[in-house]
Amino acid sequence: MNSDKVVLCNATGTDSLGSAISAAQSARVRAALFLSSDLFRELSEGFVFLGMILSPQDAPTLMHYIQRSRTPKASIKFAVTVVDTKPAPLVATYSSRGPAASCSMVLKLGLFAPGSLILASWVENISVANVEQQPLFGKFNIISETSMWCPHASGMAALLKAVHPEWRPAAVRSAMMTTASAVDNTFAPIKDMSGGH
Repeated sequence: MNSDKVVLCNATGTDSLGSAISAAQSARVRAALFLSSDLFRELSEGFVFLGMILSPQDAPTLMHYIQRSRTPKASIKFAVTVVDTKPAPLVATYSSRGPAASCSMVLKLGLFAPGSLILASWVENISVANVEQQPLFGKFNIISETSMWCPHASGMAALLKAVHPEWRPAAVRSAMMTTASAVDNTFAPIKDMSGGH
């Protein structure tokens, strides 16, 4: 495979994104663009090459550019901070939504906290990634899921307890729940990133 080419993969079927990423990795591509309706799978997928997951809604524009250009080019900018994304925040696809019909004894969550793509300290004897079957080690990692939002919520609880040492756990929880924002930056109720409601 030509190392100067960017591969475009249509990975819109069930479980096809993981398969497409594995195939691209096995082919040792230099870079790949993946069309997938599971945009937030990137939270759990690691790329050992330059890669980006795009929405199927981006496909017509992308395909138009590729078909109309004699030599289409692609570039990925690093260290770009995207601000003023709307709506934000969104409830991550992997977050619990509360009691399900199949498991009614599990209580509904009262709080959500940041937990996606969090830069966190990391134990140095566990690799943060593998590149061409070689483990990479570091003091920090970007990870997601419950293990990342829990420290945010626990830290807030610890700060409240430090300021109000007489408060019982129920009072700390109540303070956090009654002062948390239930709306996003468009002043609408916070939405689910996968369902939009």
